[in-house]
Amino acid sequence: MNGGLCMLCKQGSKECENCHNRSLSLLTTKKGKLCMRCAATLGAMPIGIPGSEGLEAVEQIQIPHWLNKVLPKRLPKKVVGLAFNLTGDAEYGYELNLVGTPSYDPADTDWACDDVWSTKGCQFELPEGNWETTLERVISLLR
Repeated sequence: MNGGLCMLCKQGSKECENCHNRSLSLLTTKKGKLCMRCAATLGAMPIGIPGSEGLEAVEQIQIPHWLNKVLPKRLPKKVVGLAFNLTGDAEYGYELNLVGTPSYDPADTDWACDDVWSTKGCQFELPEGNWETTLERVISLLR
């Protein structure tokens, strides 16, 4: 797992100075240009983000940037519904990806299970932590 803003996809063009994984963007910290996971692990908060409140402020800026990079100009015609999936665990961190489904039914809790398109391989990675707290943070950031 590469963590934070690191993306193991061809769209990542910058390299974290600590873990050397490619990323769509890096945080400029006193410890160098780092992905979010390395910044969190090393306790290096970003420099130059007005009103920054740590990693949540960075995520608030970076999630829209990630979506702009991974969303195609046109979704496949088969895609009727979109859903965000959050996977992972407290020890190793979490991954947020977006899936496109051939149907949408708000009455069916499994409507997003049969995806026909996804951002897998280009997911947004979040640091380790409590599942409920991470889920609440992601929901608030996506609103």
